[in-house]
Amino acid sequence: MINKKLIALAIILAIAVAGSVYYYLDQLQKTIDPRLYKEVIVARENIPARTKVNESMLERKKVPVDYILPEAIEDESYCIGFITKAPVYKGEQVLKSRLVGADDTKEGLAYKIPKGYRAVAIQINEVSGVGYNIRPSDRVDIMATFDFQIEEQNREITQTSLILQNIEVLAMARNMNSDETQGEVNTVTLAVSPLEAGKLIQASERGSIRLLLRSPIDEDSVSISAWRIEDFLERR
Repeated sequence: MINKKLIALAIILAIAVAGSVYYYLDQLQKTIDPRLYKEVIVARENIPARTKVNESMLERKKVPVDYILPEAIEDESYCIGFITKAPVYKGEQVLKSRLVGADDTKEGLAYKIPKGYRAVAIQINEVSGVGYNIRPSDRVDIMATFDFQIEEQNREITQTSLILQNIEVLAMARNMNSDETQGEVNTVTLAVSPLEAGKLIQASERGSIRLLLRSPIDEDSVSISAWRIEDFLERR
């Protein structure tokens, strides 16, 4: 039977040898390359401009400190979900100046538009624009009034309908900052789906529009019938 003491001694010697080898290799590397290294975020693949960055596009890489660029990013959380302003090529350090937040307005209105939506501007005045009390990031409902002809009855009808609800305001005139005070403006830019855009454009060109400012804590939708002048006259 193999002596247990010999086995224990062999294990201790193996650990000592492994430690010595590790120490030797570590010292050898420092002798060959004495530079300090630091991990930064680099592109794992080519990332085109105007692309939303996800985790699979990135990797961490050790780079000599002397070669780390001033705006290099060390934490993936400062990249994921951001949009590239310019291409980032495979192996290239990801820089803060190449990225913009998904809701950052400094680079223009396009970066503020939610995915799947479009920005549409309509004309307003003090009355239709709720006394110019609307600010970017507010939400509004939209009512439209139309005059149309009923041929069978040979008469004209005026009808007011609630056509859109809970629509985000992207800008008032050219102002995209909700913190800035708002004076007199003549346009408001809204975030709408392509389907909603058709309703909004037709209503603004063929009828008259009123914006209804919503409470920031009210996200409910309502279902109401259209109003006609005849409805009021019949009740009198």
